[in-house]
Amino acid sequence: MSGAPGGEDKPRGGDRGSCTPFNERTRSSGSGSHPRARGTASGARGAIVASAAAAGTPVTVPRERATASRDRVNLQLPGQGGADGRAFRDSAGMTANDDLAAARRDWIERRLNSEHIDPHGQLGRVIDQVADRVLAHCRSVGEDRDALITKLFYALNVVTTAKWVLTPVPDENERTAGERKLSDEMWEAKRKWLARLIWSRRDLDQLFRRGTVSREAKPIDKRSLVSIVAKYLERPWMENGFLEWAFVDALVSEETRAFGEHIKGLDPKTGGFSFAATMAYMQAEGDIQKIYWRRLRNSLVSTAVKLAFAVVLPVAALWWEWTRGDQQWAAWGTIGYAALVVLSIARALGRRVIRLLRPAKPSYTELLELYAEMARVYRQLEGPVINPSMLRDALHKSQEKGAVWDVSVFSLIDRIVARDPSVWTISEDLVQYWPLRQSS
Repeated sequence: MSGAPGGEDKPRGGDRGSCTPFNERTRSSGSGSHPRARGTASGARGAIVASAAAAGTPVTVPRERATASRDRVNLQLPGQGGADGRAFRDSAGMTANDDLAAARRDWIERRLNSEHIDPHGQLGRVIDQVADRVLAHCRSVGEDRDALITKLFYALNVVTTAKWVLTPVPDENERTAGERKLSDEMWEAKRKWLARLIWSRRDLDQLFRRGTVSREAKPIDKRSLVSIVAKYLERPWMENGFLEWAFVDALVSEETRAFGEHIKGLDPKTGGFSFAATMAYMQAEGDIQKIYWRRLRNSLVSTAVKLAFAVVLPVAALWWEWTRGDQQWAAWGTIGYAALVVLSIARALGRRVIRLLRPAKPSYTELLELYAEMARVYRQLEGPVINPSMLRDALHKSQEKGAVWDVSVFSLIDRIVARDPSVWTISEDLVQYWPLRQSS
């Protein structure tokens, strides 16, 4: 046989009709009329096959026996498949499938080795799952090796880009304040752990309390992530449940995290912008306990300064004028100070009236309740079993209350619901959480 491109073997023209089937001889002998005779004939056929194979002569099994069931092993050699060639086509299809599987295995191995990807890590295992999905698609539609390699290239580009958008591996100069406290061995262990990951689930409660000091709290490049999601949705032949979960989990957690950080920088009294509240948030780096003490300190300092300039200094100056005996200056000073007090009171009342006339804004308590609602939506993604219909309803409910979700989240959820509206399973051994919380 001669090898043809695409892994299919073409029959040789000289082999056609070069051997006469032995069933004509066995039938003419009449040995099939008795069980003993049938056994003798079977042994004779086995001897003929063995001698023909030793001599290198092609042997053909009777067509009605060899092709009676597609589940039987086909013993016909290429070129001896009968008038319709059905047996040869089955053999060629098996050869093509084997060729695709070998091409997939070799190409993936080369990519993993060239990019130093651990095949047993989360990234390597997802790549293997996606490659299997691409291979199954190419087999189902009858695509050749070149089409398989092209699809594998685009699929792996989506997976690896998603990894570097969601979980980049930091350099030495990108270490956080907590990571600088780690020993060199622990730092290298953490970098290796991050290199094996595509996505690790966040603890939003920890993030809200600890703020922006940890690597877990680093913001995700949302524009790049949405771009990767769009590429994934354009390629349904690389469908992967873990990737879909990672995309939805990352988008929901990032929106919730960002909203929580926004709330912590607002004035708790008004629920709006305040320079003092913003300064306290920045000085505390988002740590909720440090924010509280910063606000308390700033409030005490601000109150002391106001008292000093609004009460203590003016009253002391007027008292000094009255005791010195300069009655005229003391009287004018008292009148001016009283006028300033009245103006200050009128200004405060005017601001309150204007605030009441403006459209109602969410209070700080209402903002915290909305954040809690978004956090509840995120907890539904914990897995390993997720109900996509309930998740979609929770997203819509929180959206009605004011939450803002990216449209790509709904696109992914709608596709998942279309496959199965009640069950969405995530491999529990693939789901990872951030370690080293005390110094991350």
